[in-house]
Order: sequence, then structure tokens, then C-alpha cells
Amino acid sequence: MILVDSNEGEEVTKILDLLMLDYEEKELKFAVCETCDKIYVYGKQPKECCEGSDYEIVKAGDIIGSDYNFAIEIKRGLDLVNSLNENHIYDQLERLTSIFKNNVILCFVGRFEDLFVDEHGSKRIPQLLSLPAVCAQYGASFIQVSNMHTLIRMLKYFEEKCGTEPKLRLKYKRRGGDLPKCVTMLSAIPGIGLELAKNVSEMHPTIKDVICALEVNEFGNPKKVGPKKRETIRQYLCER
Repeated sequence: MILVDSNEGEEVTKILDLLMLDYEEKELKFAVCETCDKIYVYGKQPKECCEGSDYEIVKAGDIIGSDYNFAIEIKRGLDLVNSLNENHIYDQLERLTSIFKNNVILCFVGRFEDLFVDEHGSKRIPQLLSLPAVCAQYGASFIQVSNMHTLIRMLKYFEEKCGTEPKLRLKYKRRGGDLPKCVTMLSAIPGIGLELAKNVSEMHPTIKDVICALEVNEFGNPKKVGPKKRETIRQYLCER
């Protein structure tokens, strides 16, 4: 049974009804123990996981597979641009991959090219073009479909590809874990490496911080990161 976030609206459920697919509408949230970081489906967590511990409630995904084996975040039209303007998209990718590992899909519904000629979208072309690369660094997939009907028809494929074994992490991978996500992503840029990535992350802890700093010319002077390296980072994150 496909799980659909209750805030998604009637468009998705009407198509699911039309295709006679089983689904359940619910608020897609997870509870994370603030002591041990263990993940529970919201409403199914024990009264108390660790003695004296509270739960952090995390919202993640618009559509989730029947066995919690994948999650899809849906963006329509300027919703994608707005998520860039407010830098929400990077936080969403962080949350989704922290829960579902690499079985995460960022799906844009519509014509991607239309965003380039929009008054607001044209100001974000470098970031828009960089999204597939950013998703890849997070371990997520970026896809584009012309309409919601196409996406719903693809759900069966996603179920088969991901299998039936739940892919939820046992524990939530918070920022500041083994290796910060920002460092992992920056170190994957050709010519940057782990040392320079760590130097950049000391001034700009998240990828959205890096992108914003580059766009407003407030990147500063991280240790050993000169103009050429800064331009390499800018081209990779802002022009792809």
C-alpha cells in the first residue's frame, strides 16, 4: 500500500483511484529518539525509547513505498524555485537521505525548461542545473516527468527496484556524524579533496551555505582555498 502525505491534495489520490492502486493518506512523519537516534514511524514509537529521552519529529517525503522502501519528494513548477530561494531543498534532501539512505527520489513535475524563462526561475538557473549533481552527492535520484500521472505509473517500477525489505535506517544520521555531508560532497569535486573540503566547511557548514556565499560573493578565504579552487567549487555547484 502506497503512503501519500495528507498535504499532497486531491490530484495524487484521484490518479491512484483511477489506476486502482491501494494507498493510505497520512501525515508522513518519523520520530527520532534524541538520545540514541533510533528511527520510528510516527505513532508507532514506544512511549519512551531511552530513559528520560524525548523524540524529534521529522517530516520526510510526499509519497513513501509500501514497505517504507523508498521516498519521493515532489516539486511542481515554481515550488522548486521557491525551495531554492529559501534553501529548503538541501534540508529536505538531508532529512530524506538520513532516513531512507539512497532510496530517495526528488521528482520535478512539469517542463524544467519553463523555469528558465520565468522571472523568478531565471535568477536561479545555475542552482537549477546543479540539482542532479547535488542529488547524486547526497545519494538521491533526480527525475523529471511531464505530469503526475506518469509519476504514479512509475511507482510499481520503484517498488520492484527497491524490493520489499524496508530501507529505513536503524539510526538517524544527523549532521556532524562520522563525516559531515558538506565535506563529503565538496571532497567529491575534482581538484578539491578532503582537506580543502574540511577547510570550506569550517566557514560554511552546509552545502546551501556554500552556494549562498558564492552567489552573494561572501565566500571568504577558507584556508588553502584560493580563487581557482573557489571558482572550481562555484562552477560545480552553481553552473551544472
